[in-house]
Amino acid sequence: MGQTPLSPSMPLSGKGKGLLILNLVGLAFIWAIGIYAYMSLKGAIPTHFGPSGQPDAYGSSEVFLIVTPLISIAPLAIMLMTRYRFTLVNRYPYLINLPAFYAYITRIPFERRGYWVNRYFEAMLAIGAFLTLYFNLLLLGIYLGTIQEALPSWFLPNTFLMMPLMVGALFYYFYRLSNQMKKEMTEVNQK
Repeated sequence: MGQTPLSPSMPLSGKGKGLLILNLVGLAFIWAIGIYAYMSLKGAIPTHFGPSGQPDAYGSSEVFLIVTPLISIAPLAIMLMTRYRFTLVNRYPYLINLPAFYAYITRIPFERRGYWVNRYFEAMLAIGAFLTLYFNLLLLGIYLGTIQEALPSWFLPNTFLMMPLMVGALFYYFYRLSNQMKKEMTEVNQK
């Protein structure tokens, strides 16, 4: 006995496709920086920097072969979840861990639910695009710090400020998304 789907499948909007391309390009740059760093750096290189930005541990350039795949996991996971978003939503709706989203989606007409699922996953793709930018800056900063024997002056401020900005923007976006869903749900129920 098949379960009734929560949402019909819909293709990503132009905005969603653009965000997906940003994720792919960002991921390609992560790998380009990591492979270039591994191939261009020889001998003992700084592998850890202290709070002052000065190196305090040394190793080989193979560290870039470890770091690059590790920081690729989150953007890849986001792209895979987006690719299989309707399978996830229809088979495992409890995995959408936004109470307002899950509470409102069932009150919206079935044919409009795909639109809202795409909006939710566009936010996920925006997170992925931000993460690839963030990881690119981290990897580039580490590479430059390795060459210069000290982290660039922009490294620590960016490292500590970008994440709170992203989290704040994300909460604001989901707050607006929930209000927009609630408004549509209210309008539909008043008819």
